[in-house]
Amino acid sequence: MEIVLIHGWSDKWESLRKVGDDLENIPGWRAHYINYNSLDNQAYYEDFAEGMHEKLMEKGLLNRGDRELHFITHSTGALVLRQWLKQYSWAKVAQKVGNVVFLAPANFGSPLAHKGSTLLGKLAKARKWGEDVGEVGEEILRGLELASPFQWALAEFDLFGQAGTLYGGDKIRASVITGCKPYGGLRKFVNEDGTDGTIVVSGANLSSRKLTLNFVQRNDVNDAEWFKSPLLPDLPFAIHNNLDHSSILELKDDPDLRNQVVLCLEVTDKTGYENLRTGFQKFSDVQTKDQDNYQQFIVRLLDDRGMAINDYHMEFNVWDRRKIDLDGGKPKDGVEMSEDEIGKSGQLDEMLRNNVHIHSAASYMRRFLIQPKKIDELLGNNFVVTMKIDADTNDDEIHYGTEKFENHLVYDPKSKEDPKLFFENTTTLVDVLVDRYSELVTVHP
Repeated sequence: MEIVLIHGWSDKWESLRKVGDDLENIPGWRAHYINYNSLDNQAYYEDFAEGMHEKLMEKGLLNRGDRELHFITHSTGALVLRQWLKQYSWAKVAQKVGNVVFLAPANFGSPLAHKGSTLLGKLAKARKWGEDVGEVGEEILRGLELASPFQWALAEFDLFGQAGTLYGGDKIRASVITGCKPYGGLRKFVNEDGTDGTIVVSGANLSSRKLTLNFVQRNDVNDAEWFKSPLLPDLPFAIHNNLDHSSILELKDDPDLRNQVVLCLEVTDKTGYENLRTGFQKFSDVQTKDQDNYQQFIVRLLDDRGMAINDYHMEFNVWDRRKIDLDGGKPKDGVEMSEDEIGKSGQLDEMLRNNVHIHSAASYMRRFLIQPKKIDELLGNNFVVTMKIDADTNDDEIHYGTEKFENHLVYDPKSKEDPKLFFENTTTLVDVLVDRYSELVTVHP
């Protein structure tokens, strides 16, 4: 078995040597290591994908039969592999890939990425050798940052593409294994909610959902509509409550971890893959039973032409369900918020704002991290959530048509209809579409 290992940001190939050495003890298994300079400020993921493709060809690893090349990635290495699958889809490289083990993957970002180019990040992680001394890999960090357009584009390719997801029992048999234990010791100052010290646990999982909330005005409909992608990727996903971002590589120290990695590499068919997914789910349920479990929402605001809307504000309110026209999806005429509703709205706002991140180079994209159980506890059975959006073009003659959709119903705990919003330990992508119109053109006799 040929296994290719790909390291993460600021690391080198040697960081995975202990993983490869351990697996090479299994007869017939051979490890290969991809090394790339993630700290070069001029480097892009596309450069790494191209370089990796060339080296795999030189080694003859792409000459093997279908599903005979296997991968293990750590952290940002997951994004490198997924970019390679996207960039070389014309060469049908996905057909060559059999099993993939994503260890603590940064599939939907790291809260540390936007700190990587700060003085602290440069002192701690910057390159200390060669011509590029002091560099931190600025473009790589932008792609690694929470709510990154780069991550969204990867998901649209390998999770929600027109041909369906790349992953499955009869496709690339990919599995995700991560810890959820924060760092201890001197590194604990970097810990953030819902992480393993570096990556977002719910953002490691590739069993994601994609929704669209359409506020675009049409002649026959005044209400916004939800649409969900029919594609629902469902990958094996295991969470270890005793492992952090670094100790996830210590296979020899954790028999459960090593056994899971080996099982992921040995699976050969759809039945085995489904059994693996079921087993991982049971394992994770036990491991996270007493944990704070989170869900990540990545929100992208676009106009009806697909252009980014960078200047906007989202407001969420809690209403008594009896005050809502459930068919129309908005508060009934003449109703006002009570003190209880205002108080609950403030609590919800605090929950959402505590872990919001606006992408540094793409403010139309934002990350929200929530705890579904806490929101359901706040709402109980009698309250619902509405949303309003204020978007501004900063131009008196160009407008966004959001005024007709104030306080639109977005979550009703009692609703049995799709889409369902809350899934712990997952990431949900949400496209919000609004109408853009202008007063730039006039007609004269």
